[in-house]
Amino acid sequence: MIWRWLPVLAILCLPFTAKANSDCGEMTNYHGPDAGNFIMTLGAVPKLPYDSYWLYFRSADHCRTGTIALLPDNIFAPKPDIDNESEQAEVSVWALPPGNYEFYNFEVRSNSAFSGGRFGPKEDFSIPFTIVPGHTVYLGDFRAHGMTGRNIFGIPVKGGVSFVVSDQSKRDIPIARTRPVSIQSIDIK
Repeated sequence: MIWRWLPVLAILCLPFTAKANSDCGEMTNYHGPDAGNFIMTLGAVPKLPYDSYWLYFRSADHCRTGTIALLPDNIFAPKPDIDNESEQAEVSVWALPPGNYEFYNFEVRSNSAFSGGRFGPKEDFSIPFTIVPGHTVYLGDFRAHGMTGRNIFGIPVKGGVSFVVSDQSKRDIPIARTRPVSIQSIDIK
């Protein structure tokens, strides 16, 4: 007798399951009255052998994730905000609900016909930051620097990147103010 009701019970539970998970997924800019912002720059030293740089962040509960990308030489992507002899970089501004977040991983990709590949850490890490209502936090300039390794023949090969984080707020904040996100008081972390 109970077997007859199982399909009905499953259908009744679906809306509740969907509701419980509706806050999870990919982040978008938040438009609530309690929004706060972060500004950060993702950059790379010019002439590195990579086509794209990806930095991933998420909410402290690991439910919502966001991605920041730099595609410096991609003809289909906008020209980077900063393009000079020391860095190609994109300034990002995100409006988020108040709470705790973290940068937790990155990836660099090369689509070269001879030596394509992806590089990134094997395990997640945590660079935490907090979003406060009505405030903007500047998190810094994350600049990729190339690393090399050696193959089995001892020949140098690309080996991924390491990031140097620095305060470039005098350069980055004026660029961030051109974005469609409302920037309030700025705290430099």
